[in-house]
Amino acid sequence: MRMLTRAWVQTWPWAGFLLGALGLILTHQVGSDSNHDYCLGSGAPLIIVVASIGLALAGSGAFLSWKLWQRGEHHETATRRFIALVSMMAAAVFAFAITLPMIAALMIPRCFG
Repeated sequence: MRMLTRAWVQTWPWAGFLLGALGLILTHQVGSDSNHDYCLGSGAPLIIVVASIGLALAGSGAFLSWKLWQRGEHHETATRRFIALVSMMAAAVFAFAITLPMIAALMIPRCFG
């Protein structure tokens, strides 16, 4: 169990990048499948729910990276703090990309085009 905990802590600087990318992938796949392949059976509510889950993933990853970055120079190396900072910024970019299909689902009607 201790080895698993140590491995988990080693991934904290990358959490914003990994969980943000996972949220973006989830949102993109469900959004594109529901809009193009099965547009009559789904719509804005499904995309908004999935985008909210994606935003929660990106936010939790950014939070984990922020917690590691906040620990300071005495507890973490400069490299791990830099990775955590870049990971937080990547999570913000992923969160922006996740909100775009949500906005599009509210503005564009189903099966458009």
